[in-house]
Amino acid sequence: MKGLHHNIVRWLTFSATSRDRKRIHDWKDRQSTNAAWLEALGSWWNNPAPRPENPRREILRNRLIERIDERSLPERRKIHPLLRGIAAAAILILVSWASIRVADLAGYFDSEKQLAVSTRAGQQSCVELPDGSLVWLNSESRVEFHADKQARYVSLVGEACFDVAHDTRHPFFVEAGDARIRVLGTKFNVRHYAETRRIATSLLSGHIVMRIPGFDDEIDLMPGEKVVYNELDGTFTKSHLNTNNDILWQNGILIFENEPFDLLVKTLERCYDVELFYDESDFENIHFTGSINNLSIYKVLEFIDLTIPIRYSIENKTIHLRLDKTQFRKKSLR
Repeated sequence: MKGLHHNIVRWLTFSATSRDRKRIHDWKDRQSTNAAWLEALGSWWNNPAPRPENPRREILRNRLIERIDERSLPERRKIHPLLRGIAAAAILILVSWASIRVADLAGYFDSEKQLAVSTRAGQQSCVELPDGSLVWLNSESRVEFHADKQARYVSLVGEACFDVAHDTRHPFFVEAGDARIRVLGTKFNVRHYAETRRIATSLLSGHIVMRIPGFDDEIDLMPGEKVVYNELDGTFTKSHLNTNNDILWQNGILIFENEPFDLLVKTLERCYDVELFYDESDFENIHFTGSINNLSIYKVLEFIDLTIPIRYSIENKTIHLRLDKTQFRKKSLR
């Protein structure tokens, strides 16, 4: 498939669109060897060598070339044409990725530095901040980073997963809405989309402290804990659960647990870059539970129909939904 290597590179670097994922999914389904090859490539890509302390463009380029060499078989068979295309495209992406970094971290905190990154609907992105921290951005999200001699600061709109570079002299702060999170070095996920009126923070490793309005004490989070702050009534809940579910979106997996239908629609619009039109009154008090694993929007609608009977029509990026009330009543009576 012409240009497939570009789709796969975007998938590897968490910037794949719904079209990229659909094209890759279709290619995987053509034959089992394609699926096995892609799985092996993903495992190799997600287990890189340690990051250099002060990466530059040529270092990133050399690292990628070395990783390609590591994958060469002892018999030095001919490299798969698709892998060659992926390597070439990945080099370009990594070079441009490195270009947003400050060229040299030496003296970085001597003067204030700023960086802003955002994603569109249907897009995800991974960026390395000037301090070496990694941020994975979900669709329709934005982070703004700046640092001074005392600390590092990030403001977030949307959803992001942070892998913060350890630096005891310069604590790392994340602001999302009215909540503020303080961290030294850890991995955690923060979700704050305006329509939900909630700020959800999940800690995967390390230790963070969260401060929210109306509470004098800071909230300590340990690995596996999650805090959800409700902006409407000023309350919060703290729970212990499998927080790994909260970062599955990085791999194109969406998890819904008793999700109100209007928020389900917002998520689909954001992740698939589509517009959904429906009569809100028909779907009041209707919730959805399930996981969506790298499905096309067509398959997603079919999957939803298994539990919430719907009828739909699709034209380009516009989707019209309606509730099949007859089937819905039958399911409700069971």
